[in-house]
Amino acid sequence: MFSYRSNVTGETKANSSLNSIESNHEEEKVGPHSFRVLGMIGKGSFGEVYLVEKKGTETQYAMKVLHKSKITSKFFGIFLRLIFRKRT
Repeated sequence: MFSYRSNVTGETKANSSLNSIESNHEEEKVGPHSFRVLGMIGKGSFGEVYLVEKKGTETQYAMKVLHKSKITSKFFGIFLRLIFRKRT
């Protein structure tokens, strides 16, 4: 993902990439409000996947929406089963 080879000025490519990411991040914060939902693609045990379009562009993405309560309750159940299994 990142390259650590130095360029002519001595600045690493990783640092220059991070600087450009940071400057873009300061200009525009992206969140769920930045997208328009076009439809549901699928549904699973932890949440749904939606086809979305970034506002102001025609770029489409898949957005996964996870339900924290479903994730924590499922993993908590697995955790409890592991504890009781080891004790018996």
